[in-house]
Amino acid sequence: MKRVSVDVVESLDQPIRKGIDAIYEFSNPGIPPPPPKYIISEVKYGTADLKWNKSKTIKQMDDTWIRKNIDLAVGSRLMAKNILNDFYPVLTKVEPKGTIINTKLDSSANKVKTAIIK
Repeated sequence: MKRVSVDVVESLDQPIRKGIDAIYEFSNPGIPPPPPKYIISEVKYGTADLKWNKSKTIKQMDDTWIRKNIDLAVGSRLMAKNILNDFYPVLTKVEPKGTIINTKLDSSANKVKTAIIK
């Protein structure tokens, strides 16, 4: 997979940045990507979870929130349109002992399927 988002979070000590944490593209030369072609990821540490906006109408990582934040994440409207045609959102939780839990989200940012990486 190749990272296509602009900003890179490299440590827990970095200043908090708003928006999408990472976007990855499946890109193996000569091998067609599995569906979807892109993964949009939000990373949370410990007990942190996805947030709602002040009016409780948009949840972090739901379709509306992603569409609002994707241009800034990739730096190109054309690239953003391509990603929005073939992606799924993932919540990546990093536990204090280092276990990584990736959870696929639906269009409303509800948890659908989980994979644990130790």
